[in-house]
Amino acid sequence: MLPYPHVEAAKPLIIAHRGSPCSIPEETLAGYQQAIDDGANFVEMDVIASKDGQLVCRHDLTLDDSTNVEQVSEFADRRSTHTLPDGRNQTGFFVSDFTLAEIQTLYARQAMPFRDQSTTALLRVPSLDEVLQLVVRNGQQGKHVGVYIETKGPSFHDSIGMPLERPLVQALLRAGFLDITKIPVILQSFESQSLEKMSLELKALRKPALPLVWLLGCDSNVTDAELDEFATFGTHIGPDKDLLAPVDWTPECSRPAEAPKCAFQSGQQCIGRLQTPPGSHPPGGKAAQQAQRAQQAGSLVQRAHQRGLQVHAFTFRNEGMFMAIDFRSDPFAELSYFAGPEGLGVDGVLVDGPATAHNWVQYINGAGADQRPATFVNHNDPASANATNTWP
Repeated sequence: MLPYPHVEAAKPLIIAHRGSPCSIPEETLAGYQQAIDDGANFVEMDVIASKDGQLVCRHDLTLDDSTNVEQVSEFADRRSTHTLPDGRNQTGFFVSDFTLAEIQTLYARQAMPFRDQSTTALLRVPSLDEVLQLVVRNGQQGKHVGVYIETKGPSFHDSIGMPLERPLVQALLRAGFLDITKIPVILQSFESQSLEKMSLELKALRKPALPLVWLLGCDSNVTDAELDEFATFGTHIGPDKDLLAPVDWTPECSRPAEAPKCAFQSGQQCIGRLQTPPGSHPPGGKAAQQAQRAQQAGSLVQRAHQRGLQVHAFTFRNEGMFMAIDFRSDPFAELSYFAGPEGLGVDGVLVDGPATAHNWVQYINGAGADQRPATFVNHNDPASANATNTWP
């Protein structure tokens, strides 16, 4: 359960992943504002430490993919190679090699070339403080939304002497976000140790515990013992959706058979074919179908719920290239499979298209019309030339 009754009533939760990156460069103030306007329950961000210890909202440890840093001649000598905690070497323009002031001379750019480029090189890179202030201003105007913050690469930051956990908790304290009766806060990390450190920081300040989400990549194999241990201080798990609904390779997706399942491949049309397809109806009808889904990797949802942990899955995108072929590029069908009334039981979804997700929630709750993005066919409409039995 979340300690925010007004948020708990919203099911499933819509978490705007990096803002509104389908249309606006990720982790920018404009993108977060658009997500708030589009009805997200939470805006999601990653934090990385700058050279002068300020927290910057960027998804990657480097600035290469999401800014114009490579075009700025005065920073050409900042390209460096760091050894990551897993032993790999990475070369690029690391956030930790720039001051906040230097970073804020850069422009954000759309990281995915097939998405709307109209605001590339128009928006700056925000600090965490600026995003928190944006959320406060919206709340004062009656647009209430929570923040959902990831510590990005905490082991890397520890290795360079710039841990993230205390600065993040202090930033929330300064901005007045640690009063749980006000703005909802959820903290997340792929490293459970980082979450435990933040829990201890809050205790040291005698502040109420905050919801903590342990993120799980698509190749994770979390044990019951690990879930038991995490449940002693955590509240949620955040699995990659492919961990809940595995796919098999299929040639229609134009992905090499040997490609890593978690890695996007240039030119791919989809990610694979569901091992338990939406249209399958085993003997026993819909109840048996639900049971069959629960017995696949989606049983992780059951295992989490048995321990009182909620499940927020990532990442749901509007483009069919990021979906199983079974959904036929229909985001409503995919969202329903995972988080709808007859789906896998996911409690919240991290989405790149918060407007689409908001319309979907309204639709499944009977509060709105079917407003799928215009580029997608309603595959359940018998009148459609391309109609199929795609569930729901």
